[in-house]
Amino acid sequence: MEKVSMLDRVLWLWDNRCFLLPLYYFTEKPFQNQRRIGSAFLATLYLHSDYTVPLVSVCQELFYILACTNLVCGHVAGL
Repeated sequence: MEKVSMLDRVLWLWDNRCFLLPLYYFTEKPFQNQRRIGSAFLATLYLHSDYTVPLVSVCQELFYILACTNLVCGHVAGL
């Protein structure tokens, strides 16, 4: 979902179509997540660094952090 204004929202569908819906549509009608694959979401983390950063160590630390937390499932991870 993307914000357009205080009165409208853009709703992106799984096939990359989008609908412009008024905000009252979501407050008056019940809705639920209807994803085809599941309710999992992917996120991107940007790490700004220079070329001297040891990528092997950063990658090992990433997988260590993901293994130690229960906030993410860890099915997809990459650097």
